[in-house]
Amino acid sequence: MYVLYKGPSVIDGGPIVVIASGYINPSKNAKTGPMIQVYILRADMLPKEAIKENLDESICGDCIHRNGSCYVQVFRAPNQIYKSWQKKNPTPLTKAEIRLVGKNRAIRLGAYGDPGAAPTWVWENLTRNARGYTGYTHLWKTCDPKLKNYCMASADSIEEAAHAQSEGWRTYRVKELHEQNTPLEISCPHSEIVKCETCLLCKGVSNGKNITIDIHGANWKQQRFSSAIRARKDLVILNANESREMPVHFISTKRAESTAA
Repeated sequence: MYVLYKGPSVIDGGPIVVIASGYINPSKNAKTGPMIQVYILRADMLPKEAIKENLDESICGDCIHRNGSCYVQVFRAPNQIYKSWQKKNPTPLTKAEIRLVGKNRAIRLGAYGDPGAAPTWVWENLTRNARGYTGYTHLWKTCDPKLKNYCMASADSIEEAAHAQSEGWRTYRVKELHEQNTPLEISCPHSEIVKCETCLLCKGVSNGKNITIDIHGANWKQQRFSSAIRARKDLVILNANESREMPVHFISTKRAESTAA
């Protein structure tokens, strides 16, 4: 493993570490294939403890899937990566070394954690000489705009995808089975033959159309994911209705209070 960054989170200043793995023992992920896997973790506790203490915001921001609908099984790879890092405690690489680490490799930016939690220079150097890469961020509203070059915006609804697209992002939307693609979207081409390692369409703004994928995984996981998406939609509708009903001066005051907080 290689430590690409150790320092404060861009999100909230909490201590994080960015680790690239899969060089000696390639990833067995059935969807991605043997890509280099990059993990963004809290640097001061196991990932499962960060979730328990509600401190995973440092690596995941306000992602709606922090509350049980995330597809990553945190107690498996992320916990093992953290333990291995603690045991070996490798020195963080220089920018020049990071460029060599990514050379001619296919890289997954964010096997766990949001790439927007780390400084953009990490991704600039890691991908500079890479064969290709994939990345997604839920932080597209607030992160460094340069992250568009390396990540797609993770969208949880058609409306959210449209918003991100209007801001110049390509989007990746996990949709419910009954939903259709919009004219600006194509379905993820993944299959037993086509892996992320060879596809590499999810490469920031450089590869054309926006992408969707049906909710997948175990039934309980799909149900939690659907519930999280619907809850977000309900909240958006509620906030929109509140805004229409409030006097303009009250809306402005409320926004100012939120910003001050």
